[in-house]
Amino acid sequence: HYCGRAVGQAIGKKGPVFYKCHAGLVSFAVPVPLGGERSVVILGGHAFTQTTDYAAFMDAAGKYGFTPGDLMEISKTSRIVDGKVLRSASRFLESAGSVVLQNAFQKRESQHYLSQLLTLFDVSTSLRHANTPHEIFALILNTIGVLFDVSSAGIFVLDRRGGTYRSQTAFGEFQQRLCSLAFPSGDGVALKAAVQKAPFRVDEPRELLAFKFPDDVVRSVTVFPLLQDDELIGFVSVYNTDLPDRTVRMISGFVGHAVTAVENQRVKAELRQRVQDLAVLTEINSAVGATVDPEELFRVILEKSTDLIRAEQGSLMILEEETRELIIRATKGIQEQIVGQFRIKPGEGIAGAVAERGTALIVHDIEGDERFRKKNRPRYRTKSFISIPLKIENRVVGVLNIADKITGEVFNPDDLALLQTFAAYASVAIERTQLSEKTRELKRISITDPLTGVLNRRYMQERLTEEVDRSQRHGHVLSYLMVDLDEFKEYNDSH
Repeated sequence: HYCGRAVGQAIGKKGPVFYKCHAGLVSFAVPVPLGGERSVVILGGHAFTQTTDYAAFMDAAGKYGFTPGDLMEISKTSRIVDGKVLRSASRFLESAGSVVLQNAFQKRESQHYLSQLLTLFDVSTSLRHANTPHEIFALILNTIGVLFDVSSAGIFVLDRRGGTYRSQTAFGEFQQRLCSLAFPSGDGVALKAAVQKAPFRVDEPRELLAFKFPDDVVRSVTVFPLLQDDELIGFVSVYNTDLPDRTVRMISGFVGHAVTAVENQRVKAELRQRVQDLAVLTEINSAVGATVDPEELFRVILEKSTDLIRAEQGSLMILEEETRELIIRATKGIQEQIVGQFRIKPGEGIAGAVAERGTALIVHDIEGDERFRKKNRPRYRTKSFISIPLKIENRVVGVLNIADKITGEVFNPDDLALLQTFAAYASVAIERTQLSEKTRELKRISITDPLTGVLNRRYMQERLTEEVDRSQRHGHVLSYLMVDLDEFKEYNDSH
C-alpha cells in the first residue's frame, strides 16, 4: 500500500518521494523518465533513521507474527541510517540512475526497433511470392498484429466494378462483423484517405458514425492508405489500438511497400475475371446462335444477359416494324402477364428514349439522377439499372433492360461494356430469326390463295414434280387425284 502510493506520487511529482511504512522503515521512490510517456520508479532505503523507530518496531514485532528467532536475525541486519544519507542516495539515483536506465532502455528499444524493421523487410520480400490475394492480405495483417501488438485490424481493396472498397480479411474481436464492412468510393473514410494520402486516426464517436463504422465494435481506427500512382486502391484499418508515432511511420512504410503486391494481385484477379467473362460470352453466343424459335431466342437472350452481369430482373423489348412500337417479348423477375400487353412508342419513357436515341443508358440511382428524379418502383430492390439498344448498324431492333444486381451493388462501366458486346451478337441473332420468319411467310404467301389460304396451282406443280421424281427414283406407282369444288370459282371471283 505504502510503496504503491509512493510510486504514483513520484511519477506525478516527477521527483523523489520519501515515506515511512507501518514498521517505521524510511524508504524513497525515485522516478526515471525513459522518453515519451514511459518511466520507471526506483524504490530504495528501507532503513530506520531513528533509534526510537527501531525500538518501537521491536516492541511491536510480536503483533506482526515475528518469532524470537526472526527478531534475532533482524537485529543482525538492521541499521540506523542518517536521513541525510538516504536523501543523498536518492539524488544520486535520480541523476546517475537516470542515465544508466535510459541508455539501457534506449539500447533495448533500438534492438527491438531494428528487429521490427528487419522483419518488415523480410515480409515485404515474401509478399512478391504469394500466390493468391488472400495470402497477401493475411500476411500483411498478421505481420502488423504480431509485431505491433495490434488488437484488431482489417484490409480493404477497391472493387472497380462496384466502385466500393470491400473488406478482404480481418482479425481480432468481432472479426465476422469487420469482414462484412464495405465503403463507397468518393465518400466517407475512403474519400478522406484518398485526399489525405497519409495515415490518420479517427476516435470521435460522431465521426466514426459518419464514416459508417459500427459504433458498438469500433472505438477508434487508424487508417493507412494504399496508394498506387497516387490512386487509392485500398487501405488498412487498425482498430481500437493506440499506436505511437514511430509505429505509425513503420506500418505506413510497410503498407507502402505492400501496395505493389496488392495491385499485382488485383490486376491478375481482374484478368482472370475478364478471361472468365470471355469464356462465358463465347458460351452464351453459341447458345444464342443455336436457337431458331423466336420465343425461345428471346428467352435465352434475356436469361444469358442477366447471368452475364449477375442481375435478378430484366426485360427484352422488340420493335415491331408494322406499328413501330416496342413490345415486351421476354421477362425475368417480372410476371409477363402483367407487362405483356405494354406497348411503348420510341421516345416514351426510359426504354422509348433509348430506342429513339440509339444510345445505352446506365443509371446508378434513379431517384438522385438529374435526368429522371423519379421514385424507384417497389418491385425493384436497387435503384440502379442498365438499358441498351439492340442495333443492326444504325437500325434499332429492340431494347434490353437489366436491373437489380444480385450483390446489391450499382451497375458499372464494365457491366455495360460486357453487355454491349453480348448485345451485338444478340441483335444479329434477332435479325436472323426475323429474316427467317419473313422468308417462311413469303414462301407461304407464294403457294397459297391470299383469300382462302388454300394451296394454289404453283404449289401443286412443285409438289407434282417432286413426287414424279420420287416415284421414278424408287420405282413406286404414282396416283394423282383431282377434285372439283362446285361453284368455287364463282365464290373466289366474287371476293
